[in-house]
Amino acid sequence: MIGPVADLRSLTPQQRNVVVATSLAWTLDALDFFLLVFVLKDIAQAFSTDLKAVSIAILLSLGIRPLGVTMGGE
Repeated sequence: MIGPVADLRSLTPQQRNVVVATSLAWTLDALDFFLLVFVLKDIAQAFSTDLKAVSIAILLSLGIRPLGVTMGGE
């Protein structure tokens, strides 16, 4: 068998559980981000600021994540 299915079959049950758990975690993280994008206008109104400022704040917080990971953030 060729492809990702064959790769998954070669894993131990514990390794497969890790793959499933990380895939679900990524999916929930993506869902969280998309929900945030859908209510961006409401967030700007709640904080009495404009949409551009909220968008930049989200951009900066997402952009700094790799730095936190490399510094050993948990």
